[in-house]
Amino acid sequence: MITTISLSPAIDKRLEFDTFALGGTNRVAAVQAEGAGKAVNVALGARALGMDAVCAGILPFGGEPVTQRLACGGVRHDFLPAPGNVRINQKLFDRSTGVLTEANESCPPAPEELLVRAQEQAAAYAAQSEFLVLTGSLPSGCPKDYYARVLRRAHEEAPACRCVLDAEGERFALGVHERPWLVKPNRHELELFAGRPLPDNQQLLAAARALLALGVGVAVVSMGAQGALAARAQEAVFVPSLPLTVRTTVGAGDAMVAGLLYGFSQRDDLAWALRCGTASAAARCVCEGEGYLCARTFESMLEKTKAVRI
Repeated sequence: MITTISLSPAIDKRLEFDTFALGGTNRVAAVQAEGAGKAVNVALGARALGMDAVCAGILPFGGEPVTQRLACGGVRHDFLPAPGNVRINQKLFDRSTGVLTEANESCPPAPEELLVRAQEQAAAYAAQSEFLVLTGSLPSGCPKDYYARVLRRAHEEAPACRCVLDAEGERFALGVHERPWLVKPNRHELELFAGRPLPDNQQLLAAARALLALGVGVAVVSMGAQGALAARAQEAVFVPSLPLTVRTTVGAGDAMVAGLLYGFSQRDDLAWALRCGTASAAARCVCEGEGYLCARTFESMLEKTKAVRI
């Protein structure tokens, strides 16, 4: 089983306009709203690939679209009620120009006692799970080392559970010192951690190996159209991206995490896992309709992926 921890779920509300007049009155041509969040996405992706998935954490008032989307995707959920209102991310799309403007709210703060309960909940689920995934934003005012605390507690309570960290900035920097089993920074996030540009694969690989030296088990770096690389002790692989007609990039990195864990759940093979992660991200990018990703599309993409030892 895979458990994802969602501490800052959201509702993504997309408003489309035939033309958008800044500062004027605009008539909405179409609207779509759905529950969202990186942990939500990872759970949906894992379930689409056939894994048993649970999404736990905290959920403020008005979060029914989040639980509805998880239920529709076959994902069990277990949220602690939180004060405040669930955040809404507005996506304003001008059809005439193709320009998308985003206005994202911050997550409401969570009381310290609720954060403690969420930490205990995560440790309890880790004891039942093969994978525990920590990803996404934190509530406003939440300590930057919160993911590090959750990792520490999960390692104490459930040493057999493989913990995954997908975050950025201080949340990532503090979390890696608790030796997560797998991390998946993108190029920008790894550059932030390294404190310098990483313009080529050799420098990216060196930075990934620096994470291994801190105790990380597997370091995966996603590079969008430039492919992805993965490293662990004594080996490293690269998988080029697939040629695609991209319909969305929203949640592609989360789909990669789901695919990586699907691959590792089948066999302990770094090249195979990175191929699965790449195929899952690609399946998300070509997704149509309401589903997060299609398993048949994933299988088709997987056949086309190739891993190269580096």
